[in-house]
Amino acid sequence: MGVSEYNKKAKAGNLVVAVAILVCGISFLLYRVGLLTKMVSLNDMASGLVIVVLVLLFGLVVAYQWHINAQRKEIMDRDREISFVQSAMDLHNIVTVTGADSTIVSVNDKFLKVFGYSKYEAVGKKMDLIYSDLGDDSVYSEILEFTSQGKIWEGRHPARTKSGEIRYFRATIVPQFDDRGNHISNVSIRHDITDLRKAEQTKRTNAILSKLHDEIYIFDSVTLDVVYMNERALQRCEWTAEESATKRIVDTDENFHEMAFRAHVRPLFDGSKSSVVISVKQAKGYVEVHTSLLEQLDGTTVFVSILRDINDRMELDKAKMSSVSVVSHELRTPITSIKGSLQLLQAQTAGALNESSESMVAIALRNCDRLMFIVNDILDMEKIHSGKMEYDRQNHNLRALLEESLDVNKGYGDQHDVSFEYVASEDEAHAVCDRDRMIQVMSNLMSNAVKFSPKGGVVEIGLQDNVKNWCISVADRGPGINPEDQSRLFESFSQAKPADGKKRAGTGLGLAITKKIVQHHGGTLGLKSEVGKGTTFYVYLPKPEKLAA
Repeated sequence: MGVSEYNKKAKAGNLVVAVAILVCGISFLLYRVGLLTKMVSLNDMASGLVIVVLVLLFGLVVAYQWHINAQRKEIMDRDREISFVQSAMDLHNIVTVTGADSTIVSVNDKFLKVFGYSKYEAVGKKMDLIYSDLGDDSVYSEILEFTSQGKIWEGRHPARTKSGEIRYFRATIVPQFDDRGNHISNVSIRHDITDLRKAEQTKRTNAILSKLHDEIYIFDSVTLDVVYMNERALQRCEWTAEESATKRIVDTDENFHEMAFRAHVRPLFDGSKSSVVISVKQAKGYVEVHTSLLEQLDGTTVFVSILRDINDRMELDKAKMSSVSVVSHELRTPITSIKGSLQLLQAQTAGALNESSESMVAIALRNCDRLMFIVNDILDMEKIHSGKMEYDRQNHNLRALLEESLDVNKGYGDQHDVSFEYVASEDEAHAVCDRDRMIQVMSNLMSNAVKFSPKGGVVEIGLQDNVKNWCISVADRGPGINPEDQSRLFESFSQAKPADGKKRAGTGLGLAITKKIVQHHGGTLGLKSEVGKGTTFYVYLPKPEKLAA
C-alpha cells in the first residue's frame, strides 16, 4: 500500500476523531447541566456508564489514529529509502524501461550520457537503436525470448553508442506482467564494464606476452608513445615498466629514424599490407622487426612490433656470403680475361667469321656480361653484410638523377621492346644520397620492370612530393605478383614466382641489394601489386631537414 492510500485513511481517521470528540463534548455538557438524564431518563449509574462508553470510544479512535500515523511514517521512511536507492542507481547504472515490443518508454540520465542520445532521440525508438550493426544479433534475440517467457535475463553484451563506439555492459533485464498475465514492459539495469573488460584483456595479454622469447613493443600509432613492453624488450632497453610508460618508441634505439619508420608502416594504413618487416642493425646487433596495426576496443589504433634477435642468422649469412665472395673474386679475373679475348676476337675478325661463328661469339659475350653481373651482385651483397659498402652522400636533384637512369637503361629496354615514360610532378627534388648507388637502385628496379613487361609495353617512372619524403615509383604492366609471394621478394637469392608462371633470368639478389641501399639512406622500399594488372615499386627517401620542416 502506497503513501497516497495511507493519506486517505489518515484523513478519514482524523474526521472520525473530530466527530467523536464533538459527540463526547456535547454529551458531557448536557450531562453537566442535567439535560442528558432528562432527555434519555437515565439514572446516575446509567449516566456514568454512558460516559465510560464515550471515553472508551474516544480512546479507540485516538489509538486508531495513532496507528494510522505510525504506519504513514513508516511508509514515508520506506519511500524515502527507495527514492535514495533509486537516485543511487540512476547515478551509477543505466536504467531503461521498454514496452513488451522493446520500444523505449523511459531512460535515465546515465543512459543519455553513455550512449550520447537526447531523450527525444531515444524515447519511442526500438532497443535495436543500441544493438544494430554489431554483426551478431543473437544476444538481442535471446533477451527478447527470455523476457517474453517471463524469465529474467542476466549477462554481458556489446552495444553501439550514437558515435559508433562499441561498449560492453553487464545487464539485468526484468519483465513485468499485469494481473491477467500479459507482458507489458521490461526494466533494464546496465553497468558499463568496457574499461573493466579492457583491463582484464590487457592483463591476460600481458601475462602471455611477458614470457615470450621475442621482444614485444606496443605503441600509439599517432604519438608513438609506448603502451607496453614485455620483459625481453625492457631488458634490451634497460628500463623498468614504469620508465617505459614515459617513453616513445624512438627512444628504444639511438639510430631510430622516425620519418623512415612512418614511411615504412604506411602500407598498414592504406590496407595494402597487414604487416611490414625490416631488418636493421641496432646498438646491440642485428634485429628483425615485424610490425602490425591493431585496433583497440575504443577504436584507437596501436602498432605491435615483434623484434627478434637475428645476430646468429646474420653471422651464418655472413659466413656463407664470405665463402661465395671468395669464389666470386676468383671468378672475376678469368671472366674479365675471357670477355676481353672475345671482344678482341670480335673486333679483329669482323667480316672474317661466318654468320654462325659471329653469333657464337656474340652469345659468349652476353654470357660473360651476365656472369660479371652476377659476380658484382654477390660482391655488393658481401660488402653490405660486412658493412664495407662505401657511400658518398651528397645533395642531389632527384629529377636529374632519374633522367640519367633513363639514359642508362634505355638500351636494355630497347632490347626487350619496352619503353620508359617519365612522369614527374616536381622540378626540384633534392635528397642527400650517393648518386652512383641510387642509379644502381633505379637500374635494378627498371630492369626488373622491363623483364616483367610485355613486348611493346611501357614502364612508368614517377617522382612525387610526399610531405617529409620524396616518393620515386617504378610501375610495369606485367602479370603482377601473388600476395603470398611478395614477402619473399627482398630475401637474398630469392625470386618470387610471377602470376603468369614464366621464369625470368636473374640472380635473386637485385631487390635485396636495392632494399639495403635504400635503408642505408634512411628510406624505405615497398611495392603494390595486382595480379593481371602489374606491379609498382615505391622508394621513399627523406628530404633534407631544412626542406622537410
